[in-house]
Amino acid sequence: MLSQECRITFFNYKKFHSNVLRTIIDARYKFVATDVGSYGREWDVGIFGKSIMGQQIDDENFNISTPTILPDTAILQRYVILAKDAFTLTTSIMKSYLQNQSINDHSKAVQNYRHSRSRRISKNAIGILCQYCRVFFTPIAITPAAAVDVLISACILQNMIRNSKIPYPNKNTNDILQFPKDNLLGSVPTRARITATQVRGIFREYFVGD
Repeated sequence: MLSQECRITFFNYKKFHSNVLRTIIDARYKFVATDVGSYGREWDVGIFGKSIMGQQIDDENFNISTPTILPDTAILQRYVILAKDAFTLTTSIMKSYLQNQSINDHSKAVQNYRHSRSRRISKNAIGILCQYCRVFFTPIAITPAAAVDVLISACILQNMIRNSKIPYPNKNTNDILQFPKDNLLGSVPTRARITATQVRGIFREYFVGD
């Protein structure tokens, strides 16, 4: 039985109890970093801001890979984390342009399209997690503390399975996924003297091309 306090704090705006999982996922559907255990009623950005990984990203101490040359160019560009619109645009966190900015600007619309398509990986990774661990398709009758252990264990298990290339149930094993081969984690970069809008602008120009 949950205490009355737990019933309130874990009750989210969708009208059910939840334990929040905030995670960063790489191109191979693997969990790079996770923050588990926040209350369901809390705001996503607030959870991220108080988390260890959120603070490390803000301080540029998160081990994001060093800048690299964009394919078929001579442009040196930072690695970034793609986030939804509620997050703050920084040199490490990219979000799409506002709709009123992109509706009449083709290059910004293209950037938003690429951003949206790339973010599908995170949604698909959660779907794969649920396919591997079908317990997540239904409410779980355990304590919040136990739920944290289950979620962290499931994320670790998925990483191990992805490394072993074990397909999830009903997966078409003939599918070939064309994703970058480098994992998100790497050496710590020095603080770049570049603004967040410049970083996003470089991606925008690259995706639009000549």
